[in-house]
Amino acid sequence: MKAEGQHEGHRRRMRDKLNSGSFSDLPEHEQLEVILFSVIHRGNTNEIAHRLLDKYGSVYGVLAADIDSLTEVEGVGVRVAEFLHNLPSILGVVMRSKIEYESNNEMVLKDISSLKTFLFTLFTDTITERVYMLMLNKGFRLIKFEKVSDGSIDDVYIDVGKVVRRAILNNASYVVLAHNHPSGAAVPSGFDISATGEVAKGLEVVGIGFLDHVIISGDRYYSFRENRVL
Repeated sequence: MKAEGQHEGHRRRMRDKLNSGSFSDLPEHEQLEVILFSVIHRGNTNEIAHRLLDKYGSVYGVLAADIDSLTEVEGVGVRVAEFLHNLPSILGVVMRSKIEYESNNEMVLKDISSLKTFLFTLFTDTITERVYMLMLNKGFRLIKFEKVSDGSIDDVYIDVGKVVRRAILNNASYVVLAHNHPSGAAVPSGFDISATGEVAKGLEVVGIGFLDHVIISGDRYYSFRENRVL
């Protein structure tokens, strides 16, 4: 009972600290503690937060870890691991919802300025390379976006046939490709350049415009269109 009372007192002090400042002002282990409060309602979240940071190095590392790995940390069960693992995806959903709200539900993605803002939201939950395609109508409004493929930390395959088929099935007038470079710079590889050319040819055959291919790396981006590679 004494230990439980200590933990509750610690939580109250943490909440008071948060209420008198901001979440971003907290040191990283306390930020993770506050996150854990939502799913661990009793117990010593301070020790769990430190164990997680010791293993993964940062809050981002914790949230990017897979569920099986997270459950290897003492005090982290499946429910807690699922909660932590899903937070980055939830963040992406919130960011996209904000963009839609601020545009009065008119998701027009015509230029790199609007595109990059949207595309950053797609890679909040991955530390491996991933390819997405955006399908737009004639007015450059978003019809839908889909994941094309997952890869490794430094490589991903772009299935040209799949991109063309999905664009046709969704009546797209334009397509945007996007993939991330989690371990490198926002600079296209030789494969990225050749694959982009193949996608451009495939879409041209069926009369669908290839608006851009954007590489995301952290808070940086590379636009094939902006750099006149397309």
